[in-house]
Amino acid sequence: MLAELTLVITLGTATPALEARAELDAIATRIEQLKMRHLAGEDVGRELGRLLVRAQELADAIDRQEGRAALPPAAAPAGELRERADALHDEADRVVLALRSLDLRIGEVRRALAQPAHGPAQQRAVVARGASVSRAPAQPSTFAEDHARLRALEVQRLRLVDHLARIRAEAAALEAEAAAAER
Repeated sequence: MLAELTLVITLGTATPALEARAELDAIATRIEQLKMRHLAGEDVGRELGRLLVRAQELADAIDRQEGRAALPPAAAPAGELRERADALHDEADRVVLALRSLDLRIGEVRRALAQPAHGPAQQRAVVARGASVSRAPAQPSTFAEDHARLRALEVQRLRLVDHLARIRAEAAALEAEAAAAER
C-alpha cells in the first residue's frame, strides 16, 4: 500500500524529465534483456535497434529539459584536416590520370571514326538510324559501334570531371577549415 501511495504521489508531481527518466530506465532494462537473448543466438536486432533509438531520443529530451544542451561535435585537429585534404588531393591526382587515359581512348575512337572505312554513306546511314545501339542493324556497323563507344567514353569523361570538381571543392573546404582551426 505504501509503494502504491508513493507511486501515486510521484506520478502526480512528476515532471516530464522524471517521466522520461522512468521510461529510459524501463528501456535500459529491456535492452539488457535483449542483449542477453542476442548473445544466446536469437535475432533481436529490429527491436533492439528501435529501443536504442528511443533511448537516445529520451536522453536528448532529458538533457534539453534540464537545460543541458548536447555538446557540439568535437572539431578535428588542423593536422587531421590537412591530412584528409592531402588524401583528397591524391585522389584528385588519380582522377586526373584516369581522365588523361580516357582522353587518349577518346582520341583513338575519334581517329577510327575519321578513317576512310567510315565513309560518308555509312555515316549518313548511322545518323539516319540515330546511332542507336539498342537497335542492331542487319549487319554490324563498325561506325555505329565506334560512335556508341565514343558517346559512352564522353559520358564517362563528364562524370570524372564532375567527380574531380567535387573532390577539389571538398579538399579546399578542408584546407580552409584547417586554417581556421589554427587561428
